[in-house]
Formats: sequence, structure tokens, C-alpha cells
Amino acid sequence: MLLIAFIVFCLLIYFWNRAEKSRADALRLICWNIATDLLTNTNSDRVALVNSWSGTNFSPFLAGVAKVEDVKLGEQLKDLLSFQDHANGRLFFTNEKSKHFEIRIRVHSPTNFAVLGTGWD
Repeated sequence: MLLIAFIVFCLLIYFWNRAEKSRADALRLICWNIATDLLTNTNSDRVALVNSWSGTNFSPFLAGVAKVEDVKLGEQLKDLLSFQDHANGRLFFTNEKSKHFEIRIRVHSPTNFAVLGTGWD
């Protein structure tokens, strides 16, 4: 009986882990799509939203050859310890002038996200 309970417990842990991995993979794909959309649709409402958060114009950054450098899930450790909203995705961009731009986002759905912060490198 104890062996059956242990096997059931192990199976539950396994399936929970697989579900979390699937969720993380889906979130990473959504973040990549948002980042790609920001680069390709420079006149979209999303770029206007980023411009309002960055304090500078994101559009000149996109005027040159820009690309998605990386997409990371979650927050940096220093941001986790703050009392602000936590991002579930961070988008990293770079352009031909080696300028780096980071956007912290919270994804609500594949077509809806909120910008929580931006930063230049």
C-alpha cells in the first residue's frame, strides 16, 4: 500500500513538472512573438505603449537594423525583492550600434500584455 502511494506521488510530481515546462515553453513562444511583432510592426499600438514607458522614443532604436537578442522568463533577482509588479517575461533587443534595450512585460494572453518597465544599456 505504501509503495502504491509512493508511485502515485511520483507520478503526480512528474505530470506537474511536465505541465509547468509546457507552460514555460508556451510563455517563451508568446514572448518571442511579441518581440518579433515589436520589430516588424513599428507603427503598432504596442510600440506606442513601449514609447510611453521608456521615457525616450523606442522608434529611433527600431529605425536601424534591430533584432531580438534574447527572451528570458521571470525577473532578475533584484527585481524580485521589490514591491513592484513582477514581469513574467523580459525581451532583450540590440541594434547595429550595439545599443541594448530591455522591456519587462506581464503577458495576460497571446495578444494582450502590459509593459512593466523598460531600460537602456
